[in-house]
Amino acid sequence: MTETCTDIAQLPCNRSDDGKKKSRYPTSRQYDQVVDKIFKRYPQLSDAPNLTPQGVRELWRLRLRQKFQNNRKRKDSSLPIVQERKKKTKTATDEITFQNRGYMD
Repeated sequence: MTETCTDIAQLPCNRSDDGKKKSRYPTSRQYDQVVDKIFKRYPQLSDAPNLTPQGVRELWRLRLRQKFQNNRKRKDSSLPIVQERKKKTKTATDEITFQNRGYMD
């Protein structure tokens, strides 16, 4: 049976261990837990000829992070929590840009 990326994202490791709600912004610990469960279920994914074991883990963490980012961009962009995070990020980016250009003291 072939499983898709969506199937992997639905693994039961998306919930937090302390009973909190699922988040659209997983923590580093949650990404590590997902990678551990993926490697346990699909051990062949942990083998890469040119990478160290730590390098393979980091690669899969990056892939998962990008998957969540793409989901937020494509599917969840109209949700209030995503809109709020976009405003915070945009405001912080604008302040840095203005400071670098000398607009702010």
